Amino acid sequence: MRFDDRLDTILSINPDIASGRFALWRQLVDMLAQTGRDMPDALAARCLTILARLQPEVDAAAQITAIESLGGRLGYPPLVALFCKGPTPIVRAAITSAQMDDADWLVLLPECGPLGRSLLRQRPDLSPALARGLASFGVQDFALPKPAPESGVPSDIAALVRRIDDYRARRTEGEGTAHDAAPSVQIRIDADGLVRHVEGGYRAQFVGISLNEPADIGDFGCDAGVARAFCKRTPIRMGRLALPSVTDGQGIWQLDADPIFESATGKFAGYHGEIRLLTPQSAATPAATGAAVADSMRQLVHELRSPLNAISGFAQLIHGQFFGAVDASYRDISARIMQDAALLTAALEDVDLAARLDMGRVQLEAGATLADDALHAAIRAEAARRLPADLPVQLTHSRANLQLAVAEATLDMLLSRMIRATLTVSDASKRDASGLSVDVATLDGAAKLTMHPLAGELGQDAPPPDGYPLSGELTHRILSKLAILAGGHFERVGVQCILTLPLLEVAEERVGAQQN
Repeated sequence: MRFDDRLDTILSINPDIASGRFALWRQLVDMLAQTGRDMPDALAARCLTILARLQPEVDAAAQITAIESLGGRLGYPPLVALFCKGPTPIVRAAITSAQMDDADWLVLLPECGPLGRSLLRQRPDLSPALARGLASFGVQDFALPKPAPESGVPSDIAALVRRIDDYRARRTEGEGTAHDAAPSVQIRIDADGLVRHVEGGYRAQFVGISLNEPADIGDFGCDAGVARAFCKRTPIRMGRLALPSVTDGQGIWQLDADPIFESATGKFAGYHGEIRLLTPQSAATPAATGAAVADSMRQLVHELRSPLNAISGFAQLIHGQFFGAVDASYRDISARIMQDAALLTAALEDVDLAARLDMGRVQLEAGATLADDALHAAIRAEAARRLPADLPVQLTHSRANLQLAVAEATLDMLLSRMIRATLTVSDASKRDASGLSVDVATLDGAAKLTMHPLAGELGQDAPPPDGYPLSGELTHRILSKLAILAGGHFERVGVQCILTLPLLEVAEERVGAQQN
């Protein structure tokens, strides 16, 4: 019933407007990514069919953003197969983001198409078993594609769902792959989140481990997804446990468990489940544990985006008076909700970006951008976000039209976060930033951008400035790592934020010298 109820709620979204179509598409994607494996076949096929009909009407860039935000949650093969039927950028995003075991990949390979299989071959984590499976398609994957007759998407989807269900049944009966032979341990967890019974492993490994709360980065314990499921008393699927070593077995383990309730009283009694070793022995370093926690943060961000999108969407409906006339006071409230949702969305994007940086999953494209153009665009965007829409700026530069050896998207990421970091800094007199001072200069073959807040005292009746909900430390860490990837440097000196990036002319001279 919970799947039907949730689907009915999602389908109540009005698809006649663009925002409604995207909200409906996004909610279905989230639902399938999280619970598709547990759905009855008919219900999963129904959701996928609706998605297939909506997909051509959803902007490709929005689809790519949604796919990338799923992170480690994109592990439902029929959903990946559906994305693989789209344009090249969407197929690339799906193949790059999907996280599945070899068995699921192997059953999905025919649905990936030559393009999907070609992109899969480029993944750095390609296993030998999957490489052999890809090799079995032979030279046909490297031939020029021929126009294919259009097939019925709903029937294709239903067939794929049935095939994967049949495959799971065979695995349960013992026809699995070598991956199934990985060490596994049966565990029993009590209502407090502590492991009380271990079969096939070492009880000492679980001392001090609790499912009640996620472990800190670098510590042993569970990820945020496991702790969240435990608190909600819902099934745990593909959870992560980092366990210490007791002679062997140190590493990252996958946890799958189901809640237990007392038959007489219905009271929650804990969980019974299985853990399987994913990252063995010496690979389970604090860095590996940190990567697992970073992946958990991405999953948490993904789960928070869905309700936030829904809240923002309803606020837009109220503010736009789509359901009829709305009193001005309610429109003002909805405008504030939309602004707060935009702030929270930006914060979630930063958490997701920080996690991807920690996991080494951020690759910056090469390019060239005019510093002044990018700077003015970032300032306009920040001014539009503020209420009222105003941002006084004092801009000085020793040399105009500096061309940086950085792609436009990368420079936008850096400048937008640098502006927010600068405006949220207060000096020792506790004055709030009312504007922005920017100085652009050149130093040792690089462009040096220096920002600091223009301070102004707030009167008693003045509204507080729009604050950014994340700590400055996280923003500075993001800026530092992004700047290094872009070949530059970021630092804070007092209330000043200083960004140094390579000039295009100097970068080209160095490349030319190396070639000669």
